[in-house]
Amino acid sequence: MIFDTHAHYDDEQFDTDRDELLSSMAAGGVGTIVDAAATVESWDKIVELAEKYSFIYGSVGVHPDEVGALNKENFARMREVLKKEKIVAVGEIGLDYYWDKEGHDLQKHWFIRQLDLAREMNKPVMIHSREAAADTMEIMKEHGKGLKGVIHCYSYSLEMAREYVKMGYYIGVGGVVTFKNSKKLKEIVEEIPLESIVLETDCRYLAPTPFRGKRNSSLYLPYVVEAIADVAGDFVMATAGADLESVLAGKGAGAAELSRKTEKIVANLDIGGGTTNICLFENENVLDTACFDIGGRLVKVADGKITYVAPKIRWLSEQLGLEIAEGQNVEVKKLKVLTDAMAEILAEAVGLKDADVFIEKMKTNHAITCQKKPELITFSGGVASCFEEIGELFRYGDIGVLLAQSIRENPIFQKGNVCKAKETMRATVIGAGNYSMNISGSTIEYTEDTFPLKNIPVVKIALEQPEDIAALDEKLHRAMQIYQESRGEGRQVAIAMKGLKCPSFAQIQEIAEKLTEQYDRECEPDNVLIIVLEEDIGKALGQALHHRIKNRRKIICIDGIYCESGDFVDLGEPIVSGKVIPVIVKTLIFNG
Repeated sequence: MIFDTHAHYDDEQFDTDRDELLSSMAAGGVGTIVDAAATVESWDKIVELAEKYSFIYGSVGVHPDEVGALNKENFARMREVLKKEKIVAVGEIGLDYYWDKEGHDLQKHWFIRQLDLAREMNKPVMIHSREAAADTMEIMKEHGKGLKGVIHCYSYSLEMAREYVKMGYYIGVGGVVTFKNSKKLKEIVEEIPLESIVLETDCRYLAPTPFRGKRNSSLYLPYVVEAIADVAGDFVMATAGADLESVLAGKGAGAAELSRKTEKIVANLDIGGGTTNICLFENENVLDTACFDIGGRLVKVADGKITYVAPKIRWLSEQLGLEIAEGQNVEVKKLKVLTDAMAEILAEAVGLKDADVFIEKMKTNHAITCQKKPELITFSGGVASCFEEIGELFRYGDIGVLLAQSIRENPIFQKGNVCKAKETMRATVIGAGNYSMNISGSTIEYTEDTFPLKNIPVVKIALEQPEDIAALDEKLHRAMQIYQESRGEGRQVAIAMKGLKCPSFAQIQEIAEKLTEQYDRECEPDNVLIIVLEEDIGKALGQALHHRIKNRRKIICIDGIYCESGDFVDLGEPIVSGKVIPVIVKTLIFNG
């Protein structure tokens, strides 16, 4: 899930649709947001947002254009606000000589005071600097030494960026990197280490192309990611939306492999702090995915009191007659009723029990629609790692251990043939970490002048039995939704298929017909139809595709390559007189 390190959702521009927009973040692949203060008045709004939404954190400071409002009293108040659990940084602070709204000496005074406060409170900083490069660097070298943080919305030279990186700071990159005239920023992205770059929106400002001039949103960050990927060498960067993250977690937990070894349908439930990602596998193929707002950090506790209840969990507690709310004393029995209900919803989510009225409200994006039921269950994620936990229930400051107990004790899951996952906490990372390199095999078919192509996401569909052909269009639609939901309509993809062994001429023609018709419905006219096959039918299928597409779309059909959904491929210029296409199958790099 993507991490927006700098946003302004407290801004009045979001007053009309703030809740609706923020509620869509998980489905759009956004996992964490830091809302940064600009004014003294914004502090309370940011605290309110952080308390309301589990994925939002706050940064408190005063923008250089607003430092005239600072005084002894509200500076002391800033110190108190910074003590709150979800206020994680001091910012945005710095110098702004573009508007010259406040005098330079006054800006410098409060910049230094706020840096000193960050050191006192052991908080990182968000630095704003506009047309004040030399003075900002001078102050940072003296007063920012030893601190950590982000040089927000970076706009200076490559040499200065390298200096900040040496000092331990990150370079904040947002929508500007997508602009045609952003050559300097693109050079910086290309030259400095990728691990020193963080993503940000500064929304409502600086929306990326193609939304330039409109109100910005964290949902547009995939466009920034793609722009960075285009100039950052051979690295691949991707945002994993809820569907793709479900697939990766299932692969990392070993559920995909288990489905192949046992020849059974396996469901993996990856239960984290805020959501549960579900993926259903059959013979390593993805049957379906889903995501629900069920996780261990949706109720937080401290010093015997409830400090946070997520909106959907507050609603669920009301439906159960529990009325769980912030400020209440912790009642284990009461919370256990809640976590038991959450476990029951998960059982319904994977099809082990008929769904009730709660499940529709608790879904993040969509539920499982596949009619096949899991025969084996695996669990991964932070909550799954607590299955064997004993002792203090709230040692992590949330209901994660209690939820783990409810799932473990649930009679439906006890009957559901639960298998131990290969990985729990690291499942998503492991699932994203496969790397392989191949050179294409024997038979290929392609349109001239199509290469090279880089960083093309792979969607895999099952085509192993003759009856799979009839459902090919539906399978392709469902597979492509994984990327369309998180990356936008029209995204260029590569379609991977295991393929039939020794298919007949009629079967190849039917496959070609369904592929071309569905691809035309799903994709833009300028997208290349890329087919990657394991079986040796690339030439025959490619010729059939050429016959149907003729000159309206370029195609690449290549066999002898094994890859999975979640992989990315590079396709190089044909070599050996055009008989071989170099192919690199690559991993994902997550931001945040």
